[in-house]
Amino acid sequence: MKHTLTLSSALSILALVSVANSADTTKTLAKINTTATKVVDTAKVKTVKAVDTATVKVAKALDTSKVKVAKAVDTAKAMVHKATKAKKTAAMADTTKMAGGKSTVTGGKTCDEVKSKIEENIKAKGVVNPILTVTPAADVKDGKVVGSCGGGSKKIVYTKG
Repeated sequence: MKHTLTLSSALSILALVSVANSADTTKTLAKINTTATKVVDTAKVKTVKAVDTATVKVAKALDTSKVKVAKAVDTAKAMVHKATKAKKTAAMADTTKMAGGKSTVTGGKTCDEVKSKIEENIKAKGVVNPILTVTPAADVKDGKVVGSCGGGSKKIVYTKG
C-alpha cells in the first residue's frame, strides 16, 4: 500500500480535524500522525534506494576512469621508451661529430685512418695495389666490405684492380 501525502490528502485531514469534536480530535490526530509517519518512512526508503543507485553509478564510473588512466600511463611509458631510444641514437651521432668525424667504435680513428690500416693489412698479404673506397653503408653494391667507420654509417669496400 503506497502512502503519499498529496494536497488532497492534506485537505481531507484538515477537514476532519475542523469538523471533529474534541474527543474525536485526539483520534484524528493519531490517524494524521500515523499517515505522516508512513509518508516519512516511504520517503526514507526511496532516499536510501536513490543513494544506493548513485553509489553504484559512481563506483562504475570510477572503475572506468581507472582503466582509462592505466591505458594512458602505458601509452606514456611507451612514448618515453621511444624517446629515450631516439635520444641515445642522437647522442651517439653527436659523439662521432664531436670527435671530428672519428668513430668511437674504431678507437677514435677517422675513416681515412681505418682505410689506411686495412690497406696495410691487405698489402701484407701480398696484394700489390688494393682498391679501397669509403662508401655510405646504404650505397654498397659491388666489392667486398672489409671494414666500417663513422659509427657504422660508412663501409670500406675492397674491389680487385
